[in-house]
Amino acid sequence: MQMGAIAQYYGYEQVVLLALQAGVDVLAMANQLQCDPDIAAKMIAIVRKLLNEGKLTPARIDESYARIVKFKERLGKFQGGRMAARASRRNRPYARSTRR
Repeated sequence: MQMGAIAQYYGYEQVVLLALQAGVDVLAMANQLQCDPDIAAKMIAIVRKLLNEGKLTPARIDESYARIVKFKERLGKFQGGRMAARASRRNRPYARSTRR
């Protein structure tokens, strides 16, 4: 998402929108060009903003969520609707912020 070829033509919010509209299920940020310790929280805020503005639909998020759960179930990481392992201490604030 921070690649020069992308950043040269698109803003961060537009990149997130285009990626999700294209069917990307997981947005990975290398965070190496401009290190930002709050990048995950900012990404969540952008997705929420796009949802509130109607540029992104809850159904699109649900599609990705369903594919991710299905993949985790195949790996044995998701059982009975819950993650088999707890979120790491560092990631807990982000995991909590995405709950419905």
